[in-house]
Amino acid sequence: MEEFPETSFIALCDGKENNYHTYIKEQGFKGFINKLNFIKDFKAVLDSFVLIPE
Repeated sequence: MEEFPETSFIALCDGKENNYHTYIKEQGFKGFINKLNFIKDFKAVLDSFVLIPE
């Protein structure tokens, strides 16, 4: 599997008018490039678009 540089971020294709890209544009890259905060921020992005039943 190909490895990505630390500055990479994942773009989601949810078929909803590029909601993820709109979020990135509004929030900027703060936290997404920071490796230590990546997982936390990525989960926050997912939670903002997906309701996961507990």
